[in-house]
Order: sequence, then structure tokens, then C-alpha cells
Amino acid sequence: MQTPLESTLTRTYQVLGRPIQSLDRAFTRIIPIDSLDEKEFGEAIAVRYAAAKQGDEASRQYLQEILDQLSKFAKKPFKYRVFLLPHSVPNACALPGGVILVTEGLLEVLGSEAELVSVLAHEMGHVERGHCFEAVKFQMLFNKLKTPTLGKLADFAVGVMLRHAFSKTQENEADDYAFALILRTPYDPAAVGGAFASLKAYSGQEGRSKRSHADPVRDYFMTHPPLALRHDKYVQAARIWWQNHPGAKRYIGSGNLQLRESYYRRQRPGEWRQPGSHNSRG
Repeated sequence: MQTPLESTLTRTYQVLGRPIQSLDRAFTRIIPIDSLDEKEFGEAIAVRYAAAKQGDEASRQYLQEILDQLSKFAKKPFKYRVFLLPHSVPNACALPGGVILVTEGLLEVLGSEAELVSVLAHEMGHVERGHCFEAVKFQMLFNKLKTPTLGKLADFAVGVMLRHAFSKTQENEADDYAFALILRTPYDPAAVGGAFASLKAYSGQEGRSKRSHADPVRDYFMTHPPLALRHDKYVQAARIWWQNHPGAKRYIGSGNLQLRESYYRRQRPGEWRQPGSHNSRG
């Protein structure tokens, strides 16, 4: 599901505010697309979002605290940053340079902190596998941008990624990255399938309501592969993992998500999943 550029980006720029070129003289520098560095690109995009009005600051800090822990496993040489958008539609989006966008609606739809971790890990997967930067550079070359400034490139990248649909192969790679990453954390691997279950439930509810206006975040969400297939795949993967790790103990964090207080700040006794327990989603 795609919408025209003008329609799709209207709400986005209302959220972002003033043009990035006015924020810093560095953004007026002309940069050849071939020599564009992803780290510098991410810095420009991050400045754009940092200067804009965002969602609840406590929720954004909560997200950043979790992302800081996950990014310890990243290989890309830049800092991962998350920004919260005041959209009610649940979604997350990765941008070049380690910038991840999360909507307030996503925090309301997911059932636990472990599910949130799986979504953030998925978006990291797109960055770590090079999907974001490759997509943006391809579109820049395709549009034959002449003497672009860093600011204009950052603006262009935001527009591309909010309208961009990753291929099924890229989505599978990001899903696999998320599952592999969550195994390196204290969280329950069943949360990967659980996150798809939460989004699938929301998608079914929304399908019964009429939506006519263009919404860039919703459009991005609607272009992804079927949630049911992804849910089934990772429910099975988690079941096999638990069978092979009968003595394991993994964290869920439903209360942590509700209170916006991460596992790394406070671990709640009733949030652990152990063999024979049924307090997990998926």
C-alpha cells in the first residue's frame, strides 16, 4: 500500500518541524552520494528528530535505555538512537545510521517488554544488514540528485524510508537477526512470536474499521509480509529453543512495559518464565 510523496510526508513534516538545513551550517555542505558516510548520515537524521516535538519523554528514555543495552551486540560503528513519534498506529521504522522510530501506539499494543525488545532488535537488523542505507542510496542514484547537501539528503532519506517496503528476504533477515539477538539477552525468545501475535490482533481489529486518510506510518506497516506466517515461524523456533534448554529462565516484563521501567533498572519476581510455566505470550 503506497501513497503519493506529498500526501505521505505532510504529517511527518508537521511532526518534525523546521527544515534540517536551518539547524546547522554543516548540513549545507554538498556531499557526493558515492562518498556519503552512513555514520554522518545518521547524525544528520538524529539532529532532525532531536529538534522536533516528540512523544512522551519518559517513554522515549525508556526505549533508549533498552536500545543502549541491545546495541552492545551491534557491529556498526555508530550510536543507535530511538525517537518516539506521537502516532496512535503501532509501528517502528529503521533509518540509516542507527536511527529508529517508534510510535506511541506500538507501546500500547505490545504485551511485554520482551516483545518490545524483539521489535527493536528487528529494526536493528535492518540497519546491521545494510538494508536501510542500500535502499536510500539506490533511490538517490535513481532520482539523479545533483549536488545534494547533507540536509537535503537527510530529508530525502526520511521520505524514502517512510514509503519504503523491504523485500521479503530482507524482512526474513531482520526477523532472524531479532531472534538471534534476543537469545543473547535475558528475555524470553517466545516474545518474537508474541510481538507478531500482538500486531496481528491489532491488524484484525483495524481491518474492521474504515480508514481513508494517508498515514505514512500505517502505510509502512501495511507493506510487510503476512504477520501470521512470521508468528508461526517464531513460535516454533521458540518452542524448539525451550525444549533444548529445559533449565533456562527468561524474562517477560509485562509490568515493566506498563510502567516504562526497564528490566535493566528493575527486575520483577513474577516476570520470569521457567520450564512448566505458562506466563508467556505467543
